[in-house]
Amino acid sequence: MKLLAIVIVLCVSFSSCVQLKLAEDKRSTVKDIGIEYEFGENVETVYKSRIDSVINFVINQFNSEHHSFTVHKAVKGEENKSCLKLNFQKAHYKGTGALVASYIITPIGLIVTPMAVMTATSGQAFFLFWYLAADKMNIKASLSSDIADVSNESKNIKVRTGATFSNRDSRLRKISNKLGDYLYTTLVKLDKK
Repeated sequence: MKLLAIVIVLCVSFSSCVQLKLAEDKRSTVKDIGIEYEFGENVETVYKSRIDSVINFVINQFNSEHHSFTVHKAVKGEENKSCLKLNFQKAHYKGTGALVASYIITPIGLIVTPMAVMTATSGQAFFLFWYLAADKMNIKASLSSDIADVSNESKNIKVRTGATFSNRDSRLRKISNKLGDYLYTTLVKLDKK
């Protein structure tokens, strides 16, 4: 139990906590921020329209509230003007093969393997494993150089949702909701800092 607590503390201590921040001198002058986004070659087509819809929804939600700045979709050519840049590097939707593997491997790993290992070791060892398929999205977020804090780095975001026990629409809705929550929270944090 102590080992588990130590591992958790170390993971939290050494994990990257990069926060996007507006430059101190820009906080009061920035009145509008564009959201610029692009898709890498590892983004599956099923996600592209969803991502576009999520960004539109978050922009409308954020602008309907009272904040120190408004948000819009960046237009081509605005790349260096007050932008939150989102580079969708990977968005992978698990197919039928991964789901079938998940249905087979998990029961074997959680039921059969422990029984076999305990029998073979006269109850002295216990081992189990599982595989639960997950849909994944990897995004690199940064602020344009004209508004970014000097210490700002790009932030790597990983959005994951379980795929094993959900249908296609439910899975797409879950990952879209998580992306929307992350984007909205990022904008609110920029407004507060």
